[in-house]
Amino acid sequence: MSSTVLHYYTGHGRGDVLRLLLTYAGVDYEDKHYTVEEWNNLKKSGKFPYPEMPIFEYEGRVLNQTRAIVQYICSQKEWMPSTPEDVYLDNWYWDTVEELLLTFYEEYILGPTAEIRVEGKEKLLKTKIPITLKLLEKKFMETGDGERDYLVKDGLTPATFNLVSFMIILFYGKFNQAEFNPDLFETHAPNLKNFVEAKKMGEFLSYFGDESKRRNYPL
Repeated sequence: MSSTVLHYYTGHGRGDVLRLLLTYAGVDYEDKHYTVEEWNNLKKSGKFPYPEMPIFEYEGRVLNQTRAIVQYICSQKEWMPSTPEDVYLDNWYWDTVEELLLTFYEEYILGPTAEIRVEGKEKLLKTKIPITLKLLEKKFMETGDGERDYLVKDGLTPATFNLVSFMIILFYGKFNQAEFNPDLFETHAPNLKNFVEAKKMGEFLSYFGDESKRRNYPL
């Protein structure tokens, strides 16, 4: 059994950016999944020092917090921005995507009733998603042409993994049946859509093209 283990719920969520990164980085790891009940029981056992997942056992250490883990791995691979301008830009992309991800899960996925989830979906479709996509597209075009390979000029950085993984979850997974589809992406951020699709079919194909790595999770 691998001594490198990613612990996360049985779903995509924050686990997907780590799965994408680890696959691309060539890290051999065990992907362990938990239901909410299983994780609550494990927390009570005191096995881990942290109360929230993802948790990543790596090189004899127990790490948590998605962004911190991503930056740790990217630092090892020298996939980090090197200038103040690129540090700002990479963090800007991460934070902007993070705000949309939080709204998506809080108002749509985790809504306590079907009625609230319907209201959340309508809010996402009419306001939050279009506004966020337009912001991302504007920044993408302000900082380079529409056919470049990376979000920041330094090359591959943490925000690229985060942005690509969540946009794939949102627009190309099961959620496109609920009107979160590539047409919405095309309407509000056509150049960013091309960037994400190129990553999916090119540089990150080893993850997105392999169902044994990218499981058909329910969420």
